[in-house]
Amino acid sequence: MEKEGVTEQLKKENPMEWVRRVNGIKVRVQKKIVKIFICRICRKLENLVEPKKMKWYNFYVWKHL
Repeated sequence: MEKEGVTEQLKKENPMEWVRRVNGIKVRVQKKIVKIFICRICRKLENLVEPKKMKWYNFYVWKHL
């Protein structure tokens, strides 16, 4: 978090800015985890379902993330 300027000093000097930055980092991490999770589910589904039937699903998922 220090790479992005989220430090204890910032927390003391400007608590609202610190919270905003921490929340931004948290949201980005959550989005990344969801994308990884969906990728793994799609791969498992592709093994179960004919690939032609999965194309619409992959397009829909990536468009809405």
